[in-house]
Amino acid sequence: MLYVGVLAGGYLLICLFMFFLQEKFIFFPEKLPVNHTFSFRSDIQWEEIWIENEGVRINSLLFKADSSKGVILYFHGNAGSLQGWGYVAQDFTQLGWDVLILDYRGFGKSEGRPTYQALLDDGQKAYNYLLQYYQPSRINIYGRSVGSGIAAYVAAQNHPKGLILETPYTSMIRLSQHHYRWLPVKWLHKYPFSVSANLPAIDCPVSIIHGTLDRVIPVSHSRELFEKYPQKVTRYEEIQGGTHNDLSQYEPFRKFLLDVL
Repeated sequence: MLYVGVLAGGYLLICLFMFFLQEKFIFFPEKLPVNHTFSFRSDIQWEEIWIENEGVRINSLLFKADSSKGVILYFHGNAGSLQGWGYVAQDFTQLGWDVLILDYRGFGKSEGRPTYQALLDDGQKAYNYLLQYYQPSRINIYGRSVGSGIAAYVAAQNHPKGLILETPYTSMIRLSQHHYRWLPVKWLHKYPFSVSANLPAIDCPVSIIHGTLDRVIPVSHSRELFEKYPQKVTRYEEIQGGTHNDLSQYEPFRKFLLDVL
């Protein structure tokens, strides 16, 4: 009995550890000093924008195309900062689309600490900012990896031109259950982002792309979204041999963006 009690106590301690420190397993931010000067290729036009939400300032960058068709609201992955994520802008600006990328709370220069509701609210604030300059019919929302849940939420609350998801999950709870099968993830998770739960309320075309060798978010998540919501997912693409962070290196990815946009 003592042995069983020690095991149960140890398991409970691990659960408490995972609950209170789960941000360490989800987010890997790069912090930047507030006076950091961003540097990108000299031929890229961009401006720094601060978006405020209840006293917390969210740092973002707006990259400009030479002749704009509209704008991409881009929700990036779970690591780094805008200094590193700025490279994705050229995938869209070369196709004639402006791109607004924001750093989540605690990332880059952005203030505050991430919480589930705050990240969703910040995403909506960013969309509201764009509405001052672009019609909804000229706004596409893009979610990559962890950003797919935020992107799906914002798309469900609004009426954008389209939603594009790169390496999405059905839900963060399902994904965590895949990686931590031995934990009661459903009861511990503080970030229940869900693409699947938001898809029924989305009234714009949804496009999904995923690599077949993704070990971070298995391609089965995207396949499930496509199979469960065929009336919503109007474009679905798998990159053979693609992993979690290299899809833009494949020619089918560029064709996918060209067709969708």
